[in-house]
Amino acid sequence: MFFLRRPSPDVVSRTLADARSASPTFPHVGATRSANRVDGFRFDTYSAVVGHGRAAFHAACDGLRVWAAHVGAGVAITPPTEPVTEGATVIASTHVPPFHVLIPCRVVYVVDDEDQFGFAYATLPGHPECGEERFVVRIASEGSVVFTVSAHSRHAELLARLGAPVSRFVQRRTNNAYVEALASFVERGHH
Repeated sequence: MFFLRRPSPDVVSRTLADARSASPTFPHVGATRSANRVDGFRFDTYSAVVGHGRAAFHAACDGLRVWAAHVGAGVAITPPTEPVTEGATVIASTHVPPFHVLIPCRVVYVVDDEDQFGFAYATLPGHPECGEERFVVRIASEGSVVFTVSAHSRHAELLARLGAPVSRFVQRRTNNAYVEALASFVERGHH
């Protein structure tokens, strides 16, 4: 949802309430579990080493649990303390001049084992895109901690379709910012 002015807390709260009862707009929930393409959707992946060793891995996991990649990339999460659990519904919000954008999402699965942690969320009605995005950190055998953001997406809202080149640029910039933000979180030693 695009706004010319910053949405009031009441608007964000109403959007969240509506989102909690909505179904995902992406018809292929769970598709980001693999890199197989979904017809009609673009598939993008961004990946980088964000640290080394088990302590860095745990810090990266903690960062994902508290939405640090999002917040560090300038994307606010409402509610800010929403746990990363399957079924969690959040409103991500950001400012892409001249617009303020509310982005309803639902966590559709969580990956949590000894060597990887993360989650994927699917788009909900009002999201400018239709798709699913996955955020996973894993520790490789040599100790590198790799953060990967991957997404199946296509434009959903008219403004996103009309401004496709700008939307695509913002999407790329934001995904790269997620990676940089988590790397910064890990580097600061949050564990």
